[in-house]
Amino acid sequence: MKDTILRCESCNWELTWGEYHKAGQGKHLAAAGLTVFLQEFLRKYRTARSPKEKMVLIDTLIHRYHWELEGGLTRPGATDLIGGRQHEIIDFLNELSYGERSSPEILANRAAWIQKVEKSRQHRKTKREERQKKKEERERKKNLKRKVRQQMLAQRDKSSES
Repeated sequence: MKDTILRCESCNWELTWGEYHKAGQGKHLAAAGLTVFLQEFLRKYRTARSPKEKMVLIDTLIHRYHWELEGGLTRPGATDLIGGRQHEIIDFLNELSYGERSSPEILANRAAWIQKVEKSRQHRKTKREERQKKKEERERKKNLKRKVRQQMLAQRDKSSES
């Protein structure tokens, strides 16, 4: 039902369902892995009074990794919240979030973020190396089979000549 109108009654924003759907396609903006973190954020944000408290909550949310909830190492939640490739998101967050006058809470988030990024990069490197080893092993087996087949054919040719 692409023509169904989505409307916010408080600000009069509106868009058709089709336009809404198209706007998010291919952008990986589904924050399903962040549901618990989004709920926590909303609960705390409602009671935050100062811009500083709100910024710390925003900073914490966009720096959360999916693996904190799911137990595996994947990507920053900001990839879903902001959209973009993981390395672009990491660079963006580092440039956006930290400066000389950052609060201690933000700097604590940064330290945790840097550890998570390093762990993620190491994990991806290990996975890449494992895939490369498997590929090399498959190639080695393939070459060995080819060599054995050639030897068998050569042996068969010799025996048929005799």
